[in-house]
Amino acid sequence: MNRFVTGIAALAIAVLTSAAAFAGETKIAWSHYTGWEPLGVIQSSGLMDEWNKKMGTDVEFVYIGDYVDSITLYAAGQFAGVAVTNMDVLAIAGVGGRASIALIVGDYSDGNDGLVLKGVTLDQINDRTVNLVEFSVSHYLLARCAQIKGFDMDRLELENTTDADIPALMETSDTAVAVSWNPMLMTIRSMAGVETVCTSKDIPGEIIDMVVVGDEVTDVEQKALVGAWFEMMALIEARDPDTLAALAEQAGSSVTDFEAQLETTHMFYTPAAAAAFVNDSALESTMNSVVNFSFNAGVYDGVDSPGELGVSFPSGNVMGDSSNVMLKFDTSIIEMAADGQLN
Repeated sequence: MNRFVTGIAALAIAVLTSAAAFAGETKIAWSHYTGWEPLGVIQSSGLMDEWNKKMGTDVEFVYIGDYVDSITLYAAGQFAGVAVTNMDVLAIAGVGGRASIALIVGDYSDGNDGLVLKGVTLDQINDRTVNLVEFSVSHYLLARCAQIKGFDMDRLELENTTDADIPALMETSDTAVAVSWNPMLMTIRSMAGVETVCTSKDIPGEIIDMVVVGDEVTDVEQKALVGAWFEMMALIEARDPDTLAALAEQAGSSVTDFEAQLETTHMFYTPAAAAAFVNDSALESTMNSVVNFSFNAGVYDGVDSPGELGVSFPSGNVMGDSSNVMLKFDTSIIEMAADGQLN
């Protein structure tokens, strides 16, 4: 997938949040990534249609080829929801004034993102150029790896590099340092002489992949979304052959490769597991780390302090400005799913 935020993340966005903007349909934008491929198969398999019929809703998942475009369209009110990371939803939609509900917390990266070296060792990394998608979860991972492994971020030269170009750069260079994500990371790690020195497995629970919706999405629509999602999760957890084949084909990979990507994606296969993760106080610490990194890295253009964008949690705690909550973690619908009370 193209999971990044550009240096112009704080676009001047005209936020259109009325239900009329969706012409009677509730459209959710998604883009390619292991943890979001289920959204496309929910749509193509007819599973979303079944839940629409059951709930009397009109919800549709729409594929958008560019990740940043999908968030920008959502931020501008052209979509009712979007598949997005916990970092990027604030950097684009939040900064643009579009408040979001984290309806489905689907997974966290558990090795899907990594720092790789070729021709150099970790103790030689200082003063090197690092190729990565700047102002992204790759940038965040690099900063966290610096803390964990003890190298100096200030002595690195960051070179903003398109995610698709990083594998070729690693292949053709005698010495290189890069941060990437799957499936590109899987390709890089298979190359001769490449060493993986730090991955998102070292920061479990920090790079979170979600489906967020605007507050104009009704409770019954949220129930239909959650119901379809966890019905798909049950099929994936059971490794249903037809489902895995559809996911792999959609992702442009083999079933074997897609299953390998699932192994580095900590999926929340049940609503109870998702609710437990969101209700854990560790999420508040994670979001504090993400928000402070984003502000200090200059991602929040036009924001005067990290506390300007509020984030609320099921506990009732609010991080930042309680009068300007731009991201709300809410487990009410998934807890209904856990109790079998969606319909």
